[in-house]
Amino acid sequence: MHSPFPLAIAARPHLLAILGLMPWLALTAAAEPPEDGGNSDVCVVDKATALPNAMVKENDVRRVGPFVKALPDGYTARIEFATFGAGGDNRTIRYVCQMTPLDPDGRIDGTETAFADWYRKPSRLSPFKQDVRHGVERLFQNGGEVLQAEVPWEDGKIHGVKKTYHPSGALASETTYVQGSPTGLSRSFAPDGQLLRALPFKDGRRNGPMTDYWPGRGETVQRVIEYRDGEVDGMSREYYADGKVKWEKPFRRNTLHGIERHFAPDGTVERTRFWLDGKEVGEAAFKDAAP
Repeated sequence: MHSPFPLAIAARPHLLAILGLMPWLALTAAAEPPEDGGNSDVCVVDKATALPNAMVKENDVRRVGPFVKALPDGYTARIEFATFGAGGDNRTIRYVCQMTPLDPDGRIDGTETAFADWYRKPSRLSPFKQDVRHGVERLFQNGGEVLQAEVPWEDGKIHGVKKTYHPSGALASETTYVQGSPTGLSRSFAPDGQLLRALPFKDGRRNGPMTDYWPGRGETVQRVIEYRDGEVDGMSREYYADGKVKWEKPFRRNTLHGIERHFAPDGTVERTRFWLDGKEVGEAAFKDAAP
């Protein structure tokens, strides 16, 4: 079986950059400390805790202090630390990597704040309501200076328009979710605002023509991949920049099935291949199998 996905992304380095966000957008819940409390890189503090102390050093107070001060009465903050090497002499720097607000029952309640390093602004702000993600989560790039993504949560499911952004701050993509499932038309954009991809969803699955556009050529179509219920199904085509067909490949439920053709820029057929359920066959065998 030939995978359809190289057709969709191989020639699109900007899409690979967008896909690079996917590990961030997995958005796993905050790590819990071990039940025995033996993790020396985690501590819990509240408004009455004197800072700095044995765990929260003087350099940590600039992050931890304001966070703890803003806690509602009766709440505590779980503070997590990380270390990284700072040079060739085996030095390490320990820093606050995550601060999580806990209600009197120990549930995450409020905005969890994460840091990618010891000196920059937050890399992630994640709102929770009684252990469940609820509200707009924000991820940042360029040391926390530029918004990277906005993810709307409702009772633990993505609900609303999820957006990602280029380092310039320009919109990179937007996808509407309904109770955790993408729906409607998802769109991806170049830094200059040009539409690069339009991808329709229905009931959480790709459904309809995914259309890619030639960068820098406005609405000139580069590729169309047909989807049905999440599978590549139908005739997929790629086009030259002048709009002429470069190739066409027939799929049936993610499998090549039918006549594949490749065209020269002048429109003449350069190559023809015949497929039956993902297996390439000769023309005679293909015709014999035709209904």
